[in-house]
Amino acid sequence: MHVASDFETFKRSIADAVERGDAESVREAIHPQARVMSEEHGIAFRELVAGLPVEVWHSDPRIAAAMGGSYRAQGSPRGQSALGYFRAAEVAIAGSPDVPAHCVISVLLGHATALRNCGLLAQARVKVDEAEAMIETRLGSAVPMRIELGARWSLEHGLIDLHEALFAIARPHLEYARGHAASLTRAEHIECLGALSVLDGSEGDLDRALRQVAEARDLAEGTDLLETGFGAPALAAEVMVANERCDLELAARLEPAMIEAGRRNEWEPFVHIVSAQLRALEGHPVVALDVLKQAGQGYVGWDTHSIGMDFGGLMRAAVLTGLGQGDEAWAILQTLKPHDGHPLCPARVVAQLRLRHGDLVGADEAIRDCEALGDAHCGRTLVDIQLIRATIELERGNYVVSDVNADRALVTMARTGARAPLTRIPSGSLFTIATRARERRHRPDAQLMITRILERTADAQGQVETLSPRERLVLAQVQRGLTVAAIAAELYISPNTVKTHLRRLYRKLGVTTREEAIRAARSLGLEREITRQSPGQYRDSLEEPVL
Repeated sequence: MHVASDFETFKRSIADAVERGDAESVREAIHPQARVMSEEHGIAFRELVAGLPVEVWHSDPRIAAAMGGSYRAQGSPRGQSALGYFRAAEVAIAGSPDVPAHCVISVLLGHATALRNCGLLAQARVKVDEAEAMIETRLGSAVPMRIELGARWSLEHGLIDLHEALFAIARPHLEYARGHAASLTRAEHIECLGALSVLDGSEGDLDRALRQVAEARDLAEGTDLLETGFGAPALAAEVMVANERCDLELAARLEPAMIEAGRRNEWEPFVHIVSAQLRALEGHPVVALDVLKQAGQGYVGWDTHSIGMDFGGLMRAAVLTGLGQGDEAWAILQTLKPHDGHPLCPARVVAQLRLRHGDLVGADEAIRDCEALGDAHCGRTLVDIQLIRATIELERGNYVVSDVNADRALVTMARTGARAPLTRIPSGSLFTIATRARERRHRPDAQLMITRILERTADAQGQVETLSPRERLVLAQVQRGLTVAAIAAELYISPNTVKTHLRRLYRKLGVTTREEAIRAARSLGLEREITRQSPGQYRDSLEEPVL
């Protein structure tokens, strides 16, 4: 339980000590509450300390560190302003060999936090490692102090790990810190809960992520901590979950608070990426690209790689794929590598790009490594892999494999409420997957989701449904600009057969010219290039519909 801070009482106790003219008494009044007051009342704390006699704090590393920590409070300048105080604190420590070990460790951890807030993760990790060495060798055996500093060390370590995509390492550190939350300040506890919620959201445990957010909100009640970097990860996770569930109205309502909390701290570029995801889901891909560019600029100056950089790159590739700029998307995808467990998983976007161009073999190859991971694959992105596999096998005519993968994905989405993966599958394929799924037994929430998928994809399906595989192949050649004779040669059929297919697909699309057919294909999601190898070699019936 965190006791509400009372700055006025704190201020009066210091004023009383100043009146007594005892500098040591003033320091003793400040030290126990310095971190809490600096985090929750940053500007007022700095004004109070700056007005004290010089001899009180100018050589005191603990107060100097609290002054540095105050720059994380609401309304304070960017974190670079804090670094000078921590450097001064470390100089003061170097000049005073009798400074207690716990004080030195506290300064090192505060310095690490300030560096992290500036995106200097490599330098922050150096400070964390120095603090760890001192905890092990110089701290002594006092249990309360070891627990407090151990919790702070674990929190800082976990936050750096999270930013660097070391999820498997980050979680135990963050869970340890949460387990000793009584040793953290309220602001640190909120930050810990937010980091865990980002981790949970990234791994697909959406309900747990929201429980962590709710706890952070309760802790922040009556303070402005949610408007700061302490609250930024929790608010980012909240919008991430809303995006993943395609609750776009909720995401839009939550977005302004998230952006405000991310200002002037290391979460700023990350929240722009979350905003870009929302813009893309809303159907504004060009705006999404602009926001992603802003996020990329926010990572300039970071001294190590962050998972946010990769998330931003992957999202940019996905948006470009949707805009038909496959070459640009491919260039980005070539630079991205999956992190442990594939929370990033560029393979799914590669596969989606391959599918868009009708390359079933390439899509298949792209997700092989993901499928080899099995349950070790991140659950959030595994749903995409399962839907892609379902689509590939649907196109090939391997319906049993398609149905099994579709059911696995549908059950997971019904349980978690995730809907974003559905937006990444061509609507025609999704309609057929859902149509087949409707004929099988499912739990009620999954059945309801299937019904809604069918309702939302029925319009697009209506015209495309009757196109045969051969008609789709002919349409693909039309899009390439080939003549009737060239199409006949490409598909090993007669020119008269080509003309027959053209008359049928024109009628089904409700058009009369090649140009109108191409436009209709694009509007219906049929703009991908299709070859004889995909899907024709697997299913060549002239009557059986592809979608």
